[in-house]
Amino acid sequence: MRQSTEIAPGVCFNSPRWMLNPLAIPLNSAIPLASSSHLIPVAHDGRRYAHIPIPSPFKEPSRELKNLRSSRAWQRGGTREQQVAEMDRWFPNVSAGGTTTPCPAPEEEDVVMSELSINSPAAPTKADRDMSDCPMSDIGTLSKLPAEVRNQIYRLAVVEPESNPVKIEMQPKTCSLGTCLHNKASYNLPGIASTCKQLRWEVAPIFLVENTAFTFDDSVVQQCCVNNYIRTLGPFVDIIPQFDFLLKRPIWAHDTFLEYLTYNFTLTPPKGEDGVFALTQGEAGDRKICQCQLNRLVRHLNARQVKLSIGEWVKEFVDSDEFSDFVWRTRKTKQWTTHLPKCRRCGEVYFNN
Repeated sequence: MRQSTEIAPGVCFNSPRWMLNPLAIPLNSAIPLASSSHLIPVAHDGRRYAHIPIPSPFKEPSRELKNLRSSRAWQRGGTREQQVAEMDRWFPNVSAGGTTTPCPAPEEEDVVMSELSINSPAAPTKADRDMSDCPMSDIGTLSKLPAEVRNQIYRLAVVEPESNPVKIEMQPKTCSLGTCLHNKASYNLPGIASTCKQLRWEVAPIFLVENTAFTFDDSVVQQCCVNNYIRTLGPFVDIIPQFDFLLKRPIWAHDTFLEYLTYNFTLTPPKGEDGVFALTQGEAGDRKICQCQLNRLVRHLNARQVKLSIGEWVKEFVDSDEFSDFVWRTRKTKQWTTHLPKCRRCGEVYFNN
């Protein structure tokens, strides 16, 4: 007969499958853990711990979840109310005493949100706000103000002080590496204009008309974001008084970077019915650059001005191949102006690269 060494009830080393009873070994902090390492069971396949048997209640697959999935409430014809009732039946609210209570049906208007958190005050309902001496302010309070007061609030919020232009700036290569950020009006317009449709119709004209100009920096122009910005404004783009486009080109001396030269092009929409678009250039250092290529484009679009609105005219200008080529040549040229050829028509330097 095979002998076995038993050190405690339920512990037998010679049996092929044995289990260690944790109550057989006294817990004493004075005994080091290394002294009981030989008592830890090792499985036959070399693993550290032996196989843990599955409890008997979990050996057979439960039918409750299968019945819940096959319920008609979760089919295509099931409604939201049926699904909520089905979930309340399978997952009832269990109180501290252990008794199950049905879930209260949510009301349509007054839903007490404090039930979702612990020790938080109840959210005021519409009836509470109407009966209160100091009702909570909402968006309807602004609409009760006179139009002159509302317009003054909008001017303080969206009009630049001291006749400064609105600057549309961004870091280089921000929109060229993914989706353009200027495709959404919520990004281009002030935050107050994204509150609701009524505020957008009231704020957008003040923001676009009373600001002196809209200046697009070189990163926005180079990454072709101007067209996306104008497209999101919709019909409001027709009331912008002035468009400014900034172009920059680097100046190098052999392998040494010196500085950036900035060129400012101003596009002015027509003031009256017989007016035309005008393209002017601001001074950059000591001289300008040739813009004959852009002037031909402006004359061509002015001939079609009867068929185009102001917004469509500006979109065709910034989306044209002539403007894109001009921006690319300006960005690519790195020589000083004294080393560049001059145009025979205007006498300014041009970029022939």
